[in-house]
Amino acid sequence: MVVARNVAIVAALAAIVYLVPGGGQGANTVGSILSLLFAVGIAAIYSLGDHYRALLYGAVVLVFVTLAASTRLMATGPGTIVWLALLGTAAIGLLVVFRHSREY
Repeated sequence: MVVARNVAIVAALAAIVYLVPGGGQGANTVGSILSLLFAVGIAAIYSLGDHYRALLYGAVVLVFVTLAASTRLMATGPGTIVWLALLGTAAIGLLVVFRHSREY
């Protein structure tokens, strides 16, 4: 049922782009904006330098691994403390990268 709903949504969006005058041009504009935002994001990550980029990647991986192990970690008291410590460490890493990215 969910798949049918998703297919219907995509088909409706495709019909709007096809039937509305200028829909193709609008779709091209949205695609160009998304491509530009992606390129700017890649440039911003690359401009961090190796040390801070590695810290960013490590913090993001730590968040994903911690969230993936949430059920096991939250099952015990010490596991909950470890879960909080891991997410806190990742948050500090992300904050350090954010503050460095705002330096002149």
